[in-house]
Amino acid sequence: MAETDVASVITPTLTTAVTYAIGPAFEVDAGAQVFNPLYGFRISDPLVLPGTPVTGSVVSWSYTAPAVGSTVTVYTSINNGASWDRAVNGGQVPRLAIGNTTTQQVLTQVVLTRVLATDASPRVQFLLLEVTTDSSTNEYVPICHGMINKVEVTATGGPTGGGSGSSSGGGNGITSTAGGQFGSGISIKLSGVDPSRAISRNVWEQPFSVSSGLTYDVAIVQMVQNRLPSQTAFSVVSTTNLTPLLVYGIQQGGDPWQDIRELAQAIGYEAFFDPTGMFVFRPVPDPTIGIPVWEFSESANPTVVEVKRALADDDTYNFVVVRGESTSTTNPVSGYALDNNPASATYVGGPFGTRSVVLTMQSITTAAQATAAAQAYLLNSLGAAETVTFTCVPMPALEPGDIVTINISDTKATGQYLINSITTPLSPAQAQQIVAFRQSSQL
Repeated sequence: MAETDVASVITPTLTTAVTYAIGPAFEVDAGAQVFNPLYGFRISDPLVLPGTPVTGSVVSWSYTAPAVGSTVTVYTSINNGASWDRAVNGGQVPRLAIGNTTTQQVLTQVVLTRVLATDASPRVQFLLLEVTTDSSTNEYVPICHGMINKVEVTATGGPTGGGSGSSSGGGNGITSTAGGQFGSGISIKLSGVDPSRAISRNVWEQPFSVSSGLTYDVAIVQMVQNRLPSQTAFSVVSTTNLTPLLVYGIQQGGDPWQDIRELAQAIGYEAFFDPTGMFVFRPVPDPTIGIPVWEFSESANPTVVEVKRALADDDTYNFVVVRGESTSTTNPVSGYALDNNPASATYVGGPFGTRSVVLTMQSITTAAQATAAAQAYLLNSLGAAETVTFTCVPMPALEPGDIVTINISDTKATGQYLINSITTPLSPAQAQQIVAFRQSSQL
């Protein structure tokens, strides 16, 4: 391609007033063809790898080559283009071995050729490069904290029984194949208890008093530290409720842990040790208003293997009496609550009859406190006790006291439930068992 340039006349002026005239200037340029009409290529952006072990890879593509002799060839590089390897359509990335953790990125290069410049160009319709890596990590979640209090060692033999060793026939066959829960050999069963047992076993050897006017959370912590001085981890929800003067251990041998739990129960709280050894004092979760931490569903999270739902009236009460027998009052006080709604299935004057329960709490000093406690207990006692027991893929992050949503339509287990207990196996091949509860409106 030719280029023509034209320069204007320049007239410089010197001090001697001499004038120079420069005529027109011309420049001619020629450009050669800068591409090969028979060959072309494209290099992709790099696929960056995370550095975890490679578990697999694949390169696949689809193309059209209308003209005879046209080709499409794909290459890959695992060293940032320093060298290229020809890929097989649908095959693995060359030289990217399983377990590789050093390759940082993978490139692809597509080369297209044709015989004549007038031939129709080959076209790539899609190019897919995938590399999978093992991004899993071991996640350890505490499921218990305490002290081992029992060890059982069992030796189990297999049915082929053999000699004094592992041969067949004769002898006790202790080391023979098969047999026992885990096959033949030695198994060890450990039993442990959380720190509450240490508190329970450290009985009151002399009277212990809780001063009048303390908030319940302060009083609870004092009792725990008195019986278990080594306990330093606390998760305590404060409360404005104030304790009366309470004296424990008047009769030697009383259970301090039972006293702690009853003191918490008096204001609708619970006390326990979580799997990390933390002492927890908090309001009893209400499944109807709490925020679920997980959902077990037959569609959203299909991890449930088996579900059992049971309705029972064992814990159904429609008349509750609470008596306060504080050591700081001269005369016991009491309060009551009853289901007096004629439209209720548990109406005291209806077919259900009257089912009463009497509770005694040392921390209650007034009739108003007793009545409030009775009302709270009644609200959680109306309707049948609905228990859902299900086995599922182990989820060790869950713990008793968590609120979960269950949606299993076949058993009509639908709604929010409070986890009562969890049985977590150590073997990943075994399912976890969870028992959840709520007070149902059904009878």
